[in-house]
Amino acid sequence: MSGSAELTVQQVATSVTVSPAVFTLRTIGDSTLFTAEARDANNNPLQPQPVFTWQSSLPSVATMGDSGWAIAAGEGTTQITASGGGTSGAATLNVSLTAVIRWASATDGNWSDPTKWDPQFVPVASDNVVIDVAGTYTVTLDGTASVKSLTIGGTIGGGTTGTQMLVASDLVEVNLTVDETLMIDSTGFLRTHDVELTTGVLNNRGIWEVAGGETSFFVGDVGAAHTNSGSIYVSTAMVLTMEDATFTNTGLLEVEDNVDVYQYGDGSPSFVNSGTGNIAVWDGVYLTFSGGTFDFVTTPTSAYGGQIIFDGVYVNFTPDYATDGLQMQFWNSEVNGPGQITHNNWVDDLYFYNSVINAPVTNQAELRVQGNTTINGVLTTAPGSWLIVEGAEQREEHLYDFAELTVTSGLTNNAVIQLTNAHATTAKPAQLNVTGGPLTNASGALIDVQAGAAGGDRGIDAELDNQGTWHIEVPAMTATGGPFSNAGDLDGTGTLDVSSTTFSSTGRIEPGAVGAAGVFNMTGDVVMQSAGSDHVLMIDIGGTGAGDYDQLNVSGVATLSGVIDAYQLNGFVPSPGDEFTIMTFSSRVGSFSTTTVNIGGVTLNVVTDATSVKLVAPSP
Repeated sequence: MSGSAELTVQQVATSVTVSPAVFTLRTIGDSTLFTAEARDANNNPLQPQPVFTWQSSLPSVATMGDSGWAIAAGEGTTQITASGGGTSGAATLNVSLTAVIRWASATDGNWSDPTKWDPQFVPVASDNVVIDVAGTYTVTLDGTASVKSLTIGGTIGGGTTGTQMLVASDLVEVNLTVDETLMIDSTGFLRTHDVELTTGVLNNRGIWEVAGGETSFFVGDVGAAHTNSGSIYVSTAMVLTMEDATFTNTGLLEVEDNVDVYQYGDGSPSFVNSGTGNIAVWDGVYLTFSGGTFDFVTTPTSAYGGQIIFDGVYVNFTPDYATDGLQMQFWNSEVNGPGQITHNNWVDDLYFYNSVINAPVTNQAELRVQGNTTINGVLTTAPGSWLIVEGAEQREEHLYDFAELTVTSGLTNNAVIQLTNAHATTAKPAQLNVTGGPLTNASGALIDVQAGAAGGDRGIDAELDNQGTWHIEVPAMTATGGPFSNAGDLDGTGTLDVSSTTFSSTGRIEPGAVGAAGVFNMTGDVVMQSAGSDHVLMIDIGGTGAGDYDQLNVSGVATLSGVIDAYQLNGFVPSPGDEFTIMTFSSRVGSFSTTTVNIGGVTLNVVTDATSVKLVAPSP
């Protein structure tokens, strides 16, 4: 006899397991998926699983969706509960917006590898990141990263040994943003490659190397105070932008490729070189500062052959500075003392473009001036040096249509002052003004007025005292501002306009130059005063044709006295009856004391009439 029965076993949920048991979200809006599983008293999963409802104990920290998704809403810790089958289970969710994340061990690795960090998270924008575990290793920044703060390396003597390196990969595009402070400590080393580095504050005590590739960028926070007491090496083109920030250099800044530093803002953006700060710019390289202030509390000492360009900068020299340490150019800038600028570098010229120089300047090499430049400090031109005031050529984005130098403390020239034009095809004017005292051209010195490649007006506005040589090779040079006294040599083939001043000469006037015939014109009145037996008028004669002998033409009244001295050119011997008109004027007062001269063994008579002076060979 047999029978059957049906037995139904119903599972009853006694527990719910939520996975993961603990999880951390790092940013607002970030999310993760929780799952739940119900089990019976024998720890067997329920078949089928119940439908779960989800709840966050603190919705201000995280909110929940029906499917188990948790979304970070704010910093803190919340319990995530899953309910189903008459029971529930929970997990812990942390929303940590700010954490200290350290490199875990002294081994190489990639930034993007969470297992290399402690705790094991890839740093995010809210994290304070520290790479300072003792040892020598390299962390490769293998993608764009953004953190709250970043410390690379530790303090020597503070327990950190070796070198801790953060190196940007050259295989992928890398940008690094540090919201607050980037600290490269004593044992730290940062190498960036084609990187845009943005940071609130840079504090470098170690080494920052900007290496290879295309242009790199550094963007500082508004109002930040950046410091470098370590070493910064730049071997690729770089742009630094700082708004209302200060950058204090007491370490080494070495530049091997062109670097542009832009300082701007409504505050007082500045770069300060102080303490043991040194700036080394390699030969053929330019370090350009635009805007703001540059304070030389101490001056650089490295002589690598490169140049600093200041464009629209207030430059302040506390100590004296010599350009054999580092050459400089000043564009649209104001330069202040009390330190003195000594230009003693013959390899590269010192340039003043459209600037105001309030510091004393000693020129021992070649100083060039373009645009409207004023030197309010004492200007000293040492023997052998050149001061060149030149109509402009293109300088980067600047094109000055003229050159005008104003010296406000008087000027004694002991060297060469040249007025010229550097533009190849367009006439450009050049003007020298001297106030606060006379312009004295000392014995042995030269004022050289040249047309340059394309000519242009030339002028000097000053009380003029020429004791040296004054050479004019332009169609027109104008002298204004005060009496013009010539006790030296005045020569050339151009035109000197003295109609707005008074001109007197106790020295020598020589049309052309020594050993070369020429015509020299003077507009205005001319007073030639005898000084004993000095030769007042020097004449070269090399033939009877136009341009073969010297001639001085005065448009106004000529006051004549002193000696005429005549020289033979090219073996020329006058023939009987030859005449040479060596000077013309509208009228005259007096006569030269010379009555005859000798050219090639032939005696020529000095014949003076109402409007000219001639040398005449007697007829047979």
